[in-house]
Amino acid sequence: MTSPVAPDAAPSVPEFPALGDTSYNTKAYNWGSWMPSLVTWVTGAVSKAYQNALSAFESATASAASAAASEASAVTSMAGSNFKGDWAGLTGVLNKPASVAYAGRVWLLLDNLADVTAAVPGVSASWRAYDVFLPLVQVTGTAQTAVAGYHYSLNNAAATTITLPASPAEGAMVWITVANGRYDNSIARNGSTIMALAEDMLLDNPISYQLRFINGSWRLL
Repeated sequence: MTSPVAPDAAPSVPEFPALGDTSYNTKAYNWGSWMPSLVTWVTGAVSKAYQNALSAFESATASAASAAASEASAVTSMAGSNFKGDWAGLTGVLNKPASVAYAGRVWLLLDNLADVTAAVPGVSASWRAYDVFLPLVQVTGTAQTAVAGYHYSLNNAAATTITLPASPAEGAMVWITVANGRYDNSIARNGSTIMALAEDMLLDNPISYQLRFINGSWRLL
């Protein structure tokens, strides 16, 4: 990770002579001779400002990853003792307390169910989501086909294209974090729509994008 650096002290400015000064030529020469050192100081200040900005960005990215890990740990702690597995693999009676995984989230059961298959998490009021809980995938290539329920961190030095699932389940989520600092990564809609628009999406800001599939379109959260 890039380390922040302290700026150099500003150089002292030689006196610029006023018209009529008896030492005008000497002072003017000294002032002019000083200009290259000013250029050197400004160049160094700009370079260090960029390094500090890069350090701040990397720290923010690392903090976001740490927060996501902490969130995942908290969700796991809450749900672990009563976790029943993937909802799609359950059948029959399911009583409280219970939690399941579905569409990239962990869901808490609020009501006893005679038939768990009849109550879809995110659709049925018998479930309440703990929070987003997505496994993290480090993307180091220039292309990645996303799977619903995963968090993708873009770490490649070149621009990366994330292709969304074409026909995900209602409520499915994909989370994308731009960690390569680029402004030309993109999301390929893959035959679906994003915000109801039949266009791919340029990731022109180095931040996180959370998309959920709602009513036939990928929506930004």
